[in-house]
Amino acid sequence: MIFVLGPTGQIGRPLVESLSASGTPVRALAHSDRSAETIRLPGVEVVVGDIHDTDALRDHLDGVSQLFLLTPAEPDQTAAQDAILEAAVDTGVQAVVKLSVYTSAPDALCSLSRWHWENDQSIAKSGLAYTVLEPHTFMQSVGLQFAAEIRAHGTISAAVAPDRTVTMVDARDVAEVAAAVLRRGEHNGETLCITGPHALSYPDCAAQIADHIGRPVDYHQISASEVRSRFTAAGLPDWLADALVDLHRMYDTGRHNPITDVTATLTGNQPRSFADFLRDNLDVFA
Repeated sequence: MIFVLGPTGQIGRPLVESLSASGTPVRALAHSDRSAETIRLPGVEVVVGDIHDTDALRDHLDGVSQLFLLTPAEPDQTAAQDAILEAAVDTGVQAVVKLSVYTSAPDALCSLSRWHWENDQSIAKSGLAYTVLEPHTFMQSVGLQFAAEIRAHGTISAAVAPDRTVTMVDARDVAEVAAAVLRRGEHNGETLCITGPHALSYPDCAAQIADHIGRPVDYHQISASEVRSRFTAAGLPDWLADALVDLHRMYDTGRHNPITDVTATLTGNQPRSFADFLRDNLDVFA
């Protein structure tokens, strides 16, 4: 039995769908009755609960051999994931596959990356078999951050120089890699960096979006302070606004553009391009 945390998001849902389609027994923790309905699939046992309720979590972990560890970004992420890991060890889970980030490092500019690094170290010391997945920036994040601006103004604005490139990855490819790792159990102790096929600048993204929606989209470089103001005006808490601004700062270094063959090697399929992503998500921008 595989226990999936975060099963209704942009990674978790396609992961659960893939495991269900392959006949792999899955238990999935949804955070509400409404979200649970979206993943009621053959072979999927859906339970509703809170990742912070460790007593209930221990009950849900009964009979589980592998844990897919994905939790929301939050200030207490390190403590939350460590508590889940402790519960997994205590209940006899044999292996954990963790969704981390490519920028995971103890000295990363972004707090989210530092928190992931701390949790990754805990997993390595836990005694469990483990695999850490380090996806790069999701293509879906372009839609989340910029779709409203594109629809209203025909622009993308970020605190990143126009010549800096980032290797984005489609979240669906990350889910397929995770499914392959969970089904096979062949990557113990490995950290797998998952990327798309191309390094793209934000002007590159703007040009491709313009081609797909049939109207101009321009890129504007703005200051980090203006980016932060936009995030807080949109209702993001200060800690998350600061973290996202730091991601812009990281991308502006121009050092985050590796390309790996992990998706092709583990799934047998070439990673989706940004054009593939746009074709499947055109309504987000149009």
